[in-house]
Amino acid sequence: MTATAAARVARAPSASWPRVAGICAAISLASLVVPATLAFDPWAWLVWGREVGRWTLDTVGGPSWKPLPVAATVLLAPLGPLAAPAYLLVARTAALLAVVAVARLAGRSGGTVAAVLAGALLWLTPDGDPRFLRLVLEGHEAPWSAGLAVAGLLAVVDRRPGWALAATWLLSLLRPEAWPFLLALVVCSWLPLVAPGLVPGARTDGMWSFRARGTLRWWGLAALASIPVLWFVPDWIGSGSPLHGASTAQVLADQPLGERLVDSLATLVGSVPGPAWLLAAGAVALAWRRGDRVPAALAAAALAWSALVVAMAAVAGYAALSRFFLPGAAVVVALAAAGVVELWTLVRTAGDRRALAGALALALLGAGMLVPRTVGLADIVDEVAERGRLEDDLDRTIERAGGAAALRGCGAGVVTGGTLLRSAVAWKLDLPLSDVVLRVPDRPAVLLLESPRAIELARSRPGTVELAAGERWTAFAMRCGSVSGG
Repeated sequence: MTATAAARVARAPSASWPRVAGICAAISLASLVVPATLAFDPWAWLVWGREVGRWTLDTVGGPSWKPLPVAATVLLAPLGPLAAPAYLLVARTAALLAVVAVARLAGRSGGTVAAVLAGALLWLTPDGDPRFLRLVLEGHEAPWSAGLAVAGLLAVVDRRPGWALAATWLLSLLRPEAWPFLLALVVCSWLPLVAPGLVPGARTDGMWSFRARGTLRWWGLAALASIPVLWFVPDWIGSGSPLHGASTAQVLADQPLGERLVDSLATLVGSVPGPAWLLAAGAVALAWRRGDRVPAALAAAALAWSALVVAMAAVAGYAALSRFFLPGAAVVVALAAAGVVELWTLVRTAGDRRALAGALALALLGAGMLVPRTVGLADIVDEVAERGRLEDDLDRTIERAGGAAALRGCGAGVVTGGTLLRSAVAWKLDLPLSDVVLRVPDRPAVLLLESPRAIELARSRPGTVELAAGERWTAFAMRCGSVSGG
């Protein structure tokens, strides 16, 4: 979604959300013509969604379990081959709604200009890749987390406890960092005198209290109780261990604590463009001076989220990937956009030419720092398109080799030369993720290889028959006489 479109949406009343969702869905549908493919995690969730419907869930060999995206794939699994593009449509629509939410948050205090800037800056986060565009194109769930986090904060500021609870619960089904925030909301629902202090200076037309809404207190307890059930029980069933997903995510456990801490802090600093930190701080300071405490509360929430990501990396060895910081980065971006408007208004009303010249110089410096991230957008599109073409060639190779059913009939694991497409192979051949490995197994198998060296080694391996070759991929049957190719 363009920044201008995000600004128009930011001015719209809350009742227009269904119409906004329709616009985002239409844009997402049109974007499917761009060559792209899902990332490793979404393919794995599609596999798991299909297996849940068959009561054959096997979570071994995949990413860490996340309840919300798997729930989406369970609903889409009956679509068969169309489930993958349908999931990509849903994921991109949710990502564009996140852009809208950030624009609305910035537009609350900065108006249309701030909404435009926030919508534009979000595409340049959460690192210098810039990764947000990649996350949208490849169907990652991280933009959902940013949208839900901002939506929850907007609901808190607007004194809408039901929406705050719903958004935070859904966020808790995506990221464990949200669990403390959900707990805080539930505590406030039972201790209403605590709630008015959550966002000082926000709307004061009545006490913000779940108690005033009756059964929402009990819904809060139910949401809290559902977290361990939905996070640990399915993974326990699929892997034999309730902590399988947690151990899978501890990819940094072998690194020294100090190294993990430094790396995670460096990722945090780079999660937004450099000038955004200063502009956000300026927005908070100016708002505080005039008695508005809402920006400070929003900044505190963003910092708390970021601190949780850093702590989980440093203490427990979880990866502090840039996309994990995205909910906090989205809030910082919104504050920064509002800060631009605040500072410009301050300089303009001061009537000091030197101040105006200084502001323009800072603006040019900030714009210059954004150039590398902006230029990187084209590179991201090219990289994602290349992976899309690689996946298309994989589909053609599978068909030439006799089709998914024939290859699956070999009854053994599959080796693929590309790690990122390993879960895609599991989806396309209708195999558990644990049956798709990266090394040639000591048993009959179908080999789908993309590496030229691996292809040459397979051709010289006794008992291996070449089935079909595409532009990049080659299919082999190893010690499997039931597959003859096409």
